[in-house]
Amino acid sequence: MKADYCRFWAETKRDKDRQDMIEKTQNAYTEAMKQAYSSLGANHPTRMALVLNYAIFLFEVVEDKEKACRVADKAHDDFFGSQTSSISLKEIKEAELILQLLKQHVAMWEYDEDDEFE
Repeated sequence: MKADYCRFWAETKRDKDRQDMIEKTQNAYTEAMKQAYSSLGANHPTRMALVLNYAIFLFEVVEDKEKACRVADKAHDDFFGSQTSSISLKEIKEAELILQLLKQHVAMWEYDEDDEFE
């Protein structure tokens, strides 16, 4: 939540303040991702939601489409390579919905790039 809060602040700032907030946000997401990867399975909905928010931050705020897509692709690969026995069916369905959102964002980002070159 700290990372998301910082992201929203970064979106409102300009110039040096924006860069400072982006750095704080990046640090917060890095810490959150470390925690999520060490304590939650790849198909856990909280981890998936964190990855979705981080990818959106990378694309919209940092403007790093390649990294945003890499983060989303890794989450997709990890999701399908993980065991599902440790979480409930409800959590699996929630995580699958978040995965669909990730895939939709990546498709939009790739479509936007294709549209620019026409």
